[in-house]
Amino acid sequence: MIRRIAFTIFSVFLVLWTWGCTSKHQRLIEFHQAWMFHADSQVLSIAGERSQLLVVTSHDVYSLDPTHGEVLWRYFSSTYQTIPPLLCNASVIAPFLHTSIIAFSRLDGHLLWKRVSPFDAHTQAHIVSMACDQDTLIVLRWFGPVTAYSLRTGEPMWEYPLSLRAKTNAILYKGMAFVAAMEQGVLILDIKSGALQKQLSPPGNAFYLTIDKRAKRLYVLSMAGKVSYLSIFTPTGTLLKVTSLPWQIPSHSFVLRNHAIYFTTSKNSCVAWSPEEARVLWEYPGEEVTGLLQHPPLVTNNLVFIDDAEHLYVLSRGTGNFIGLLSLKRKPWSDWLLQEYPMPTVVEKNKFLIVPLNETTLAAYIFP
Repeated sequence: MIRRIAFTIFSVFLVLWTWGCTSKHQRLIEFHQAWMFHADSQVLSIAGERSQLLVVTSHDVYSLDPTHGEVLWRYFSSTYQTIPPLLCNASVIAPFLHTSIIAFSRLDGHLLWKRVSPFDAHTQAHIVSMACDQDTLIVLRWFGPVTAYSLRTGEPMWEYPLSLRAKTNAILYKGMAFVAAMEQGVLILDIKSGALQKQLSPPGNAFYLTIDKRAKRLYVLSMAGKVSYLSIFTPTGTLLKVTSLPWQIPSHSFVLRNHAIYFTTSKNSCVAWSPEEARVLWEYPGEEVTGLLQHPPLVTNNLVFIDDAEHLYVLSRGTGNFIGLLSLKRKPWSDWLLQEYPMPTVVEKNKFLIVPLNETTLAAYIFP
């Protein structure tokens, strides 16, 4: 029996401990729980953008109104994918059944197209990440290839043979696809033809990359042995700087915000780093965290959120000062498919923080 959403507004005040910049005394602030959502199956991933929240479970894809938690539409599909869906213009793109892709209308959830790819257990061709621009969808698979699809029709445009054997990412910028390609560095491919335009060589294996469009900088995270590196290139591929970081980054990813990057470390700390100045802006020490940080941080204009299995920590984005603690009291995740809870997300326009409470339940909190 389908369980319905509990979207009645709660006036629950969760205790957050905060410290002022000059006061050593604790004070309480109010943190409202707005609604809860109960899915019929395990929640595998969540994604929020502007005024829409997408929830992927093992059997369904939901679109929710983030303000009240109401279901806008629901598509019944066995997804079995932990990769968050993409919001691409008027479309929602979600992977399903390990290797295949399905596209919905963002407005009402009706099926636009479906691209089914056979799953080969020997090659492990499952999807590891996706990226899109106005017209093109790029899909990365474990043992390749990199495939470009028409966002409008789902028809394949080109393939580039690439064996990743890891979870990496791609970004699309000015007619080019930038692909973090492990030991092959960073590949710059023509988005229309898939032709290789340039190959960049950061130290070691390239795991993650992003572009600061305003500063026109390409940031690449790589690892050589146990050392993490951050390389800075121009979008045309000119190397500007390489910095070895004094931490390992277990999530192999980071968040770029206002020319600074934020990441969690092997020391269980959270760091804000200036890539241009190659220096620490602040570090929230791992001694203050009771569990293991396995996700990259969530970053808003003023706040940084980091989470372990039992708590969500709230930090000031500007200073890294501890602002609050949200006790989640979650039981260990029991399913073999997902070894940890899905990463929380924010719908920043509405100032909602969406957090998994158990395997089938989400809670939305209004953050200050």
